[in-house]
Amino acid sequence: SNSVTLVGGDVNAPVVIHNVGAGTADTDAVNVQQLNLGLATTLDNSKTYTNQVAATTLQQANAYTDSKLSQLNMDMSEARGEARQAAAIGLAAASLRYDDRPGKLSVAAGGGYWRGEGAVAFGAGYTSEDGRARANLSGTTAGGHWGVGAGVSFTLN
Repeated sequence: SNSVTLVGGDVNAPVVIHNVGAGTADTDAVNVQQLNLGLATTLDNSKTYTNQVAATTLQQANAYTDSKLSQLNMDMSEARGEARQAAAIGLAAASLRYDDRPGKLSVAAGGGYWRGEGAVAFGAGYTSEDGRARANLSGTTAGGHWGVGAGVSFTLN
């Protein structure tokens, strides 16, 4: 086997070799300067890579967050619009009045407006001959959507 053993004045102490040239071949030994330069290069490269990955990740996270917040804002605006339409529908339906005299069939129409949203309601109502039962059917529209409602009431005493 090929080996070299260095022994100094004290066989139990390590030997230091000074003035060692820089290794050039893959199988050469390196000196401390070469080792430190290699470590510094590796550290600099890893810092650069980490900074690039962190910046890209942060940019992607910010873009994702901005996208989700924008979508949430649109969803909230849509919900706000629907809530305002619902309020307008309630006002329109509440304005319907039917003839409550016995034996009468009547029709009604009404409108409602709330914070920029409008609605229309229409319907028909009937009161029985004895006046003890009432029924109605109504429809509403707001924002291009339609709704229906119906009701019946009985007088028990």
